[in-house]
Amino acid sequence: MTIRQRLLQITDYDRGARITWAEIKPVEPVWVMPAKGVLDAQNRSRSPCLQLVGATVCARTAMLMPSIGGRLSKPPAASTAAPATQTARDFTMRFGLFGGASAPRGVDAAESARGLQQVVDVHVEAEELGFHSSFITEHHFTGIGQMSAILTMLTFIAARTTRLRLGTAVLVLPWHNPVLLAEQVATLDMLSAGRFDLGVGKGYRHNEFAGFAMRPEEAEPRFEEVLAVLCRALSSNEPFSHRGRFWRFDDIVVEPAPYQRPHPPVWLAASSANSITLCARRGYNLLLDQFASPEQIGERIGLYRQELEAAGHAYDPMRVAVARNCWVALDAADRDEAIGRQAQVHERLLALSRGSESRPASHILAYSDTAGAREAHSLIGSSAEIASKLTALKAQGVAYVLLFGQGSRENMRRFAETVMPGFAAE
Repeated sequence: MTIRQRLLQITDYDRGARITWAEIKPVEPVWVMPAKGVLDAQNRSRSPCLQLVGATVCARTAMLMPSIGGRLSKPPAASTAAPATQTARDFTMRFGLFGGASAPRGVDAAESARGLQQVVDVHVEAEELGFHSSFITEHHFTGIGQMSAILTMLTFIAARTTRLRLGTAVLVLPWHNPVLLAEQVATLDMLSAGRFDLGVGKGYRHNEFAGFAMRPEEAEPRFEEVLAVLCRALSSNEPFSHRGRFWRFDDIVVEPAPYQRPHPPVWLAASSANSITLCARRGYNLLLDQFASPEQIGERIGLYRQELEAAGHAYDPMRVAVARNCWVALDAADRDEAIGRQAQVHERLLALSRGSESRPASHILAYSDTAGAREAHSLIGSSAEIASKLTALKAQGVAYVLLFGQGSRENMRRFAETVMPGFAAE
């Protein structure tokens, strides 16, 4: 019986019907995630939570596995967390995609639609090639048609795939109504059968803060309040109220509930010691930037692991994802052209980011004045050169790499065929 046939099995339930999910066997386990408490299918009991901005944010971690009827049950006794003595050679590397899409205004509508459909097709092929995930970026007001409604895009991709994990890198929380966002997140998580990863951040681009008429100094408190309400809305089975600085909600319960309980894994984009420490203490997963050297990445992973375990959370190398620009060059000339294209992309991003309303500590701005730093640690070169750079990252504890491939499907195929097999499980 195929997965599709199993999905179509129907069982009676309260004179209605529900899909039986028990037969689905996911290729990869559901992620270790911060938990407000494992919501048992029978008693819905909760474990203690961390209080934050007048609402609850999940503090413990647990491995959640699918159970009958699409519910989630408590994890098995055996832990999947990395042992304290784990070395770089003890784990297999996984690879995902990182980036966005564009549909510029002022061009033929059919052409723009074909472009977006091609992005979806790339994700279908990425799943077939063995990529683990795709994280899509949220941006606004670029003038180049950069994708903004990323949850809509991911929902469409979810309908065309079965195993690929789907993430945001990142949803910029200060710009979102937390309850409406929770409803969209839960719906996507349900439709994808628990394949969604909730990457969140504070934003940094000048044109975006200006476009939303928002002061950059509000980014931090808005982020905190939206994150608190978002997590509570996703995990609460009972109505709750919230009265904060920016948002007020009275006696609400968000529907539907997400597939992953209490909510999808939270990923936090961070680079400074303070932000990494905060990420770890909350039990969130960590997104690291495209530009830092392997040594810097190793230091950040070390700090994250130390603070994570000190807060009572289990460490696993797959809780950290590192973004990297990638181009598998055919020859030296192809390599130089790829470096030039990437430099142009970065300059365009910097032009959008700079300004009185920008947040200068963001990843792209932090490296803007360092000659060559933005390309020095990218994965651009021959297959052998890229493998060598990946080996250096692995030696620093990196198990999970998200690749920005300059929008080339052929480049993705070359990486899957010539680089990935060297880092696959033995």
